[in-house]
Amino acid sequence: VEVLTGNCDALETHGSDENGLSIYDLDPGETVFIRWYPQESDSGFDWILSFDNIEAGDNCSVAVTAALGVNTSTKTPYWAKFTVPSDGNVIISSVGLTSLPTYLRVYDACGGNLIGSNYFNDYQSQVELNELTAGTELFIEWADYYSSDSFDWSIKISQAMAFEPLANKTYGDSDFDISGAASSSSGLSVTYSVARGPASLDGTILTLTGAGEVVNEATHSGNDSYLPAEPVQQTFTVAPKTITASNVIVSNKVYDGTT
Repeated sequence: VEVLTGNCDALETHGSDENGLSIYDLDPGETVFIRWYPQESDSGFDWILSFDNIEAGDNCSVAVTAALGVNTSTKTPYWAKFTVPSDGNVIISSVGLTSLPTYLRVYDACGGNLIGSNYFNDYQSQVELNELTAGTELFIEWADYYSSDSFDWSIKISQAMAFEPLANKTYGDSDFDISGAASSSSGLSVTYSVARGPASLDGTILTLTGAGEVVNEATHSGNDSYLPAEPVQQTFTVAPKTITASNVIVSNKVYDGTT
């Protein structure tokens, strides 16, 4: 069977199949031409034409708007669309969220090019799209060949870190707070650590333990909506404390930051 649309003298094929055909994106009042091709006989035969109401998610023209984080497909097949909020990477996945055998396809437009697909080894699916620009629209098709049950899936995007320079210090300076020095494009809280050098960190309070170069690192491990951030570092120098002494007997002593 072949379904055609347009004017009778300038028809365009809308779809064709050997066993039957479902057409989802017709407009109200649109005229459809149906042509049957006999394969083995010219004998007449019966056939069925039915109309069903289109519900949200049935096809890409009525795709459900997806959100960052966990989404739910209420049936299969199920169509969703997502607009990338910022430049970066996107991962669409059902891994770890369902035990159903899902199949995932991602397109760059409704009726556009397939840009990612996956049928995961453990029946779950994941597609990673890199270096997308803000405003890119993705059309997401979920399928399950064995079930029409609902299942959860997620969209995660990358986040970028920024770390403001830290002022140089002198050994013996008071402990200081570095909270607010680093930030993430996600707006999530940042985790700090001392990558190397003479300093220790308690939360966001930095204590100098000697002279030398201190390298601090900031990162975020990610959550349901954001991928783990690439760590960023800032370096500052701790200068030795200048000690002036008079009328004292010289003896070895380890400077403790006070005397």
